[in-house]
Amino acid sequence: MHRLTVIGHLAADAKQIEGDNNFVVFTLIHSEKIRDKEITTSYDCYLSVQRGEKLMPYLTKGTKLFVEGRPSAKMNTHGDKHFINLSISVKQLELLRVKRE
Repeated sequence: MHRLTVIGHLAADAKQIEGDNNFVVFTLIHSEKIRDKEITTSYDCYLSVQRGEKLMPYLTKGTKLFVEGRPSAKMNTHGDKHFINLSISVKQLELLRVKRE
């Protein structure tokens, strides 16, 4: 079983997506310095609405989270550029620091 653990900040407020399966979705940004270079990675995170609905008021831009779940990657093309979308199906989430307005 693959598991990915990431600590990062929300890029924007979480949103609820309705359809065949209801999800709370958000983008988690993780940055780290390697030598003198800062590397930033973003992850599209999906959390079942049953688990995420009560957390919605806290899942706001800038909030620091611990996320663990099943990773996936998908190759995409935009024009002549290729990039990889990284996603996490969230199994565990902890609020580490909630950003206050």
